[in-house]
Amino acid sequence: MRVLMVAAECFPLVKTGGLADVVGALPAALAASGCETRVQLPAYPTVTAGMSATQTVATFGAMFGGPAWLVWGKTQGALEVVALEAAHLFDRPGNPYVGPDGDAWPDNHRRFAALAAAPTHYAADPGDGWTADLVHCHDWQAGLTPVYLRRYRGTPPPVVFTIHKIAFQRCFPAAAASELGLPPKLYTPARFRVLGPSVVPQGGLVFSDRLATVSPTYATELRTPRFGMGMEGVLTERAADLVGILNGIDDAAWNPAADRLIAARYSARELAGKAKDRAAVQAGMGLQPDPAALLACVISRLKSAS
Repeated sequence: MRVLMVAAECFPLVKTGGLADVVGALPAALAASGCETRVQLPAYPTVTAGMSATQTVATFGAMFGGPAWLVWGKTQGALEVVALEAAHLFDRPGNPYVGPDGDAWPDNHRRFAALAAAPTHYAADPGDGWTADLVHCHDWQAGLTPVYLRRYRGTPPPVVFTIHKIAFQRCFPAAAASELGLPPKLYTPARFRVLGPSVVPQGGLVFSDRLATVSPTYATELRTPRFGMGMEGVLTERAADLVGILNGIDDAAWNPAADRLIAARYSARELAGKAKDRAAVQAGMGLQPDPAALLACVISRLKSAS
């Protein structure tokens, strides 16, 4: 099976959170089951710099304000990437979503609509003979992909949409909807939730063939007002198509027996080094060097509830 993933992040090329880890690790995990995966990403400067053996596989005219084309290449770890080159959208400082001043780019609706629209040209009609059997979209940045595929491809490949964190969704001014190249009849409450003067695209939830999320528990929580972030209605309607698949880890990347960034290496059979790592953490954090004290470490976002 050939799978085209569509995402805004992918480790090690670009990362702001766990989404990138999943998109970077999943292709190798799927390869063990016979899947051939390519990851479509925006051509941020770090993405372009991390690709080699590149070749142009599709060329567009104007795409949301400027020329664009798709470039296939590989990363150092042999991950196959299809980068959407569009300098007017992606060749910028800052992280994928905000500028150096910390404010979101005002044209994010166009930037990620371009990312979502590109598979209409590549997934179903590639220039290099590689045809996707399945399109796998990740989070809100790729949410319009199934909408564009159904609108502009008569028989698109099936689409799976994965919700990594439902709280990460974006509102756009209602006027921005006219810039997305979609007919006005699509803008109904059942397809795009309206909040005052803003529109929250939910096309990925409505138009995808199947929905997935990061655990069975989260799949249940998403259908409640407490955790659904306003999307619990459509997710309840599509409960039969929603499945929770527990996130795993890349045990090659996260392997304490081979990790050169920790004070001492250890394994399940040779645990002696773990005590040295514990002592190093206590020293580094200014804690008492007590081998019997409870030590809990968490690496996570701190997010205001407001």
